Formats: sequence, C-alpha cells, structure tokens
Amino acid sequence: ESCPEGILGERGPIYKYPDSGRECRPCHENCTRGCLGPLLRDCLGEPLPVSRKTPTVIAVMVVGGLFLSCSCVLL
Repeated sequence: ESCPEGILGERGPIYKYPDSGRECRPCHENCTRGCLGPLLRDCLGEPLPVSRKTPTVIAVMVVGGLFLSCSCVLL
C-alpha cells in the first residue's frame, strides 16, 4: 500500500511516507513532492528553501528608497 500524497492541509499539500511498520508518517513540512523519510534530506525533488534573509532584504529596500527620495528632493 502507499500513503496519500498531496492532501490539502492548512499550510498547503501534505505528503506522507510509510515507516518500517507500514504506518503513514508526515514528511518534513518543506517537502513539496513527497519523501522517503521524516528529514529534510529525505525529500523527493527540491525542498522549499528556508530563507532567513527576508528581513535584511526589506531593510535594504527601505534604506534604498529613502536614499532615492532624498536624492530626488535635492535635485
């Protein structure tokens, strides 16, 4: 038997894999195409990237926007 794949959950599709006792267990939450085990490295295909750069990107954009605004006012 196989486990259900891509069942829609609260945060998107849920994938499961059969453990050694043939019970369906959830894949890592970042797996997007199924898995062979519970860990991120067990994902099939590319897992979702774990991004920690978002706050830095936002801060750089805000500072850049302020710089451009000040430059336009001075011209």
